[in-house]
Amino acid sequence: MKELNQKKSELPGFTCCSCGKDRWFWIAWVGEWERVDNPPIAKGFAATPEECKATAISQVGELNEEYSWSPWQAQMYRKWERCMNGKSSTEPRKMEFVYDCHPYHGDIHVSDPHTIIKHAIVKKTKSRIYVDCESFRDARTSDKWWNFEVRTFILDREEFERTGRCRRSGNGWGCFYADPEIYFSEQQQAKDENAWRHRPDWAKGLDVPVNASPKEIKTAYYRLAKQTHPDCGGDPEEFKMVRGWYEQGIQVVA
Repeated sequence: MKELNQKKSELPGFTCCSCGKDRWFWIAWVGEWERVDNPPIAKGFAATPEECKATAISQVGELNEEYSWSPWQAQMYRKWERCMNGKSSTEPRKMEFVYDCHPYHGDIHVSDPHTIIKHAIVKKTKSRIYVDCESFRDARTSDKWWNFEVRTFILDREEFERTGRCRRSGNGWGCFYADPEIYFSEQQQAKDENAWRHRPDWAKGLDVPVNASPKEIKTAYYRLAKQTHPDCGGDPEEFKMVRGWYEQGIQVVA
């Protein structure tokens, strides 16, 4: 009995899936599919599931009747074949990535306040980019067929390639970037704009940044003094205010 079971386990498994009307795709494989690391020993097309099985038996011999794979495994392999467009499975596909970048929202203090998550691009069409929902792992680096079937979300290709960033389809949470540097540039710009809006009164009055140099402060003061000084026809009270801004600014940067 033990020898009989061992003999059965060495027989190839078999499955098939529909590819359209009167067209079925089949594959035959040796071993449990979860441990597969070699191509199928045979594959092909036929008009019916029965013809698929008969063709498989004619090519590989007896099949393991107790171990049949699911049709989705055949579908997965077929999708992989179509994607590869005839390329050798030993030729690695060039990996491309997008980056999910956002501020860290956890309660625990961390040294890096930003979260950067790498996702692999599965495929591109004329208008769409399909991205793996799972964060990138080394297991996705190969073009082995069992790594091909993944859940994806969609990015608008035109927007992504034009701006370097895009929200996922359905306006989902998070924004995806072609390069994290684009995200960091946006964060710095937002930080600078926020700092500009919240400048102290003297910096707003002189229209200079809070970290302006003494020379920049003096230049701004002289420009406003020419407009507000009483000797130039200006308002004495307005000039007094400008002078106060100047003195505060010089004191801060001194």
